[in-house]
Amino acid sequence: MGIFQHVTGNTIFDPQPLNAIYFFNGMSSSNIADLGLGASVRAFGTFDSGLTLGIFLIFSLAIMLDLSSLNIVFKIVFFITYLIGIYSTLTRNVYIGFIVFILVYILLTFDIKSLYIKWLYFIVTVISVALFWLTNLLYLLVSVANNVNITTFGARFIFLKQIMAEIPDTLHFLFGNNITSANGIPIDNSAIAIIAQFGLIFAILVVLLQISIFNSTISNKLKRKSALGAFLFLFPVMGASNNVVQSFLVAAALISLFNDPDQEVKKYNS
Repeated sequence: MGIFQHVTGNTIFDPQPLNAIYFFNGMSSSNIADLGLGASVRAFGTFDSGLTLGIFLIFSLAIMLDLSSLNIVFKIVFFITYLIGIYSTLTRNVYIGFIVFILVYILLTFDIKSLYIKWLYFIVTVISVALFWLTNLLYLLVSVANNVNITTFGARFIFLKQIMAEIPDTLHFLFGNNITSANGIPIDNSAIAIIAQFGLIFAILVVLLQISIFNSTISNKLKRKSALGAFLFLFPVMGASNNVVQSFLVAAALISLFNDPDQEVKKYNS
């Protein structure tokens, strides 16, 4: 459905309640008038944006790659289909996420020690969470983005300053001020989104939960879930410049429910 939306320019659903599903002159747009000016429609399927569909596609791809019972021909067909769908989202963060997913998947497949990957994940998570306060690094990233004509990247963090300014005191910083993007200001950082709505303490709990599930997914040497681990690695990567908390919490919960390392060991030993 997403591929159909992109190829035909037909959104199928009413675009008014959706996020910016049009891509025009290198920028996101929610103005349907841009469609008549040559804007492309992002593949979003039945979701609210190309970003959400892209996360779902990478998650589905990870599940498929970890299914050892699936025929190689089917895997190739599905991989090509997912790849076209990911491209059709026209979402830079999805493209970056997909590249990182492939790189981490290769590292895990080649049996790189899980400890190294865990430390890498931890470092990326710390940078993602603290990016708003790492002004020198942020300035460098914005400069790089501007040089490659991604002019909207810096604007994301201008809005974050407005969000943080609306948190009145330390108490609300710790326990939240119920500020969401529905208030009219986009919140394009997962950590800031949680802090603004639920507070720093809840944000720390979410990060610790993600780290725990990621570690358990790649720790089992007998049956490491390489692709699912690579997918979970994307939370801090994509969360640095978008609010992807809900999507990754749902995915992490599903992975946690169906990933039983002890059961895999029993199968292996039997």
